[in-house]
Amino acid sequence: MKEEKNKIKFLVINDMHNRIQNVEKVISKIKSEKFDYVLCCGDIVNVPTGDNADKSIIDSYMPLMYNIFLELEKIAPILWVPGNHDPYIYFTNYYKEITSKSKNLHKKFEKLSENLYIVGLGGSTPMLNGGKWSKDFIPFKDINFEKYKYPGYPYNNSSNNYIESDNMLLKDFNEVLNEGKKVWGESRLIFLTHNGPIFAPTNSMEYEDEYLYLGSKSIGDIFQNEENCFINIHGHSHLSEGYITIRQNKHILNVGANYYGNYGKLEIIKDKEGKWNVFSFSIEYV
Repeated sequence: MKEEKNKIKFLVINDMHNRIQNVEKVISKIKSEKFDYVLCCGDIVNVPTGDNADKSIIDSYMPLMYNIFLELEKIAPILWVPGNHDPYIYFTNYYKEITSKSKNLHKKFEKLSENLYIVGLGGSTPMLNGGKWSKDFIPFKDINFEKYKYPGYPYNNSSNNYIESDNMLLKDFNEVLNEGKKVWGESRLIFLTHNGPIFAPTNSMEYEDEYLYLGSKSIGDIFQNEENCFINIHGHSHLSEGYITIRQNKHILNVGANYYGNYGKLEIIKDKEGKWNVFSFSIEYV
């Protein structure tokens, strides 16, 4: 019988956008360390949003995805979700896995240990424009859900309407959660997503005098209301790396884009009552 761990260590990496050289630098830097899993929040490659289903385009990216994952699995088995710049096939039920040591968790869940599951959802909703930055501007309160800056993928309706697009995401997330609740009961949950909660500073940024919101309202609502979920690990927002704790000791973390050399280390630990909590977290750079 496999021995149950009381501590699990993750390498967290995402938003490579083709830069395998940065992945190689990470592997070289941490090769003497032991990790249980690699967690990847997507955007492994850089397929132009909207061309994700164009076979003539995505075929050219597939060898690079494969080689990036071959590098990562030198560290540990990979659990991942696709981002809005990854090929469409990884959002479907008929995809083949990239390597033998990787598992796509989009709309799926995985048991990591006793009383511990990880739940995945890839993709993004449209990026919103919060308006011009000023001393009177209040992030999130002044958000304009009617005005989008960039489209999302695959959660993007024909008019780029944010609420309708986010409802598409909500439908998919509820499907996996409703299925999982039949299995995990009162176990602790980790959400692995590409989009993060829209209210979090790890998923918004000031850019060219505008405040941009890259997250999902639905992910934020579910994360706050799902009592057993204690971590949301996400990517997508390249310039907003960070770690925050909100009410009920819930943690949101974004290690930032490996495109710029970022990656992270996360350790969780099980207490005497069998409850999992964050033990340590750090953002690193190559």
